[in-house]
Parts: sequence; structure tokens; C-alpha cells
Amino acid sequence: GQMLRQQREGETLPEEDFAEGPSLAEIGRFLRNLLLAAIAAAFLVKLYRALVPGFAHAAAVPRVGYRAALDRLIEVGMRRRFGESRERFARRAARVSPTFGRLTFAHLEGTLGAPEHLPDPDALRAMMRAVGNEIREHTPLWRRLVGSLDPFSWWRVR
Repeated sequence: GQMLRQQREGETLPEEDFAEGPSLAEIGRFLRNLLLAAIAAAFLVKLYRALVPGFAHAAAVPRVGYRAALDRLIEVGMRRRFGESRERFARRAARVSPTFGRLTFAHLEGTLGAPEHLPDPDALRAMMRAVGNEIREHTPLWRRLVGSLDPFSWWRVR
């Protein structure tokens, strides 16, 4: 306001006094880059969750192995319902992966049982491989491809 009071009639303010905001194209590029970064981050989380059972500490393998198996099942449309127990979901998922029930029991034993009764991490990893093989056998290729291309499938795991 002070600058306008000192301004003489007919005089204009210099253009550098007016800040120019971002253009619509710049905002569009920023939003596109933000979306691409979010998708890339989601794929990295998905990759991490799939690979971590291979190098996790023995005490963590029941938890992260079970989570990786859940990720694989959700990619093909098998999702735990609200309020559904792990055991009931394992029985329902048996049509896609019969081994998933044993993996569920090992997960519960490893997370809820006594520390001295931890399941063997190598046996758990073998069960995870079996779950993956069974999913490949019982699920059409197109469904597995669609699931693997969904960067946010892990977000829906319960």
C-alpha cells in the first residue's frame, strides 16, 4: 500500500514486483511426477515385502513369510474378509493353495508361541515356495499378471 501511495499518476510498478505463480502446465508436470513417484515407491514396497523373507532373521521369518504369502494370494483375488480369522481364511484359501494352511499354523506358532518353539526358517521358506507354485497351478496366467501389475495390492492385506 505504501508503494502505491508514493506512486505518481500514470506511473506503473515494475514487473519484478509481481510474483508469477506456477503455470497450469507446471502444476500438471508436478502432479504427474508425484503420481509416478508414488507408484514407484509402491512397487518398491511390494518388491521388498516379496524378498524380505529370503534374508530375514530367523525369528522374523514366520511373520514376514506369512505376509509375503498373503501378498501373493491377494494378487490373485484371495483376501481375508473383515473379522475373518487367519485359520478360517486358510481353509478358504486351500482351493488355491493347500500349503497355505500349514504356513498359517507355522506363522501363529512363531508369533504367538514360545520363543524356543520357533519354526525352522528354511522349512517356512520351502512352504512359501510351495504356496507360490500352487498359486501358479490353480490360477490363470492373466489373473496373476493383473495382480503383479497392481502396485498397491499389498495395501489391502489384512
